[in-house]
Amino acid sequence: MAVVLIGELREDNKQVHRRQQDNLLAHVKVDAYFENHRHRNSETGYYINFRKNHIPIKFVQVDDTYLWVQIHWHNNSWITNQGAVIRNNSHLGWWNESDPQHPDHVSAEHFIPTLHTAVEQPEEEILAGGVVLPQLG
Repeated sequence: MAVVLIGELREDNKQVHRRQQDNLLAHVKVDAYFENHRHRNSETGYYINFRKNHIPIKFVQVDDTYLWVQIHWHNNSWITNQGAVIRNNSHLGWWNESDPQHPDHVSAEHFIPTLHTAVEQPEEEILAGGVVLPQLG
């Protein structure tokens, strides 16, 4: 899975770890891009350019919600907080409903029609308002 569960995101800083490989789908990234800094692993991860700034970001799961957050390098670790949530940005995507990671995902096999066979029942003769008499032989 390409996201990390960080628990409740509050105003205080929460440490996050950056991914070391590009594992998000294109429609989730949109304009976000992955940089691999082999000799500086701490700088490997996702970025977005915004107003000529090269901004480090991360796609995280907070409880049942997935969010893009800006991250900051502080005391030799990456951190984020509630104020760093990137909201309503058309340059960053989210899960499609067909993705298993989407919170409302329903697998395709749920919708696969199944073959039902009809079981034939013997016909009964019913007389309206009458009595069915046994046949005399």
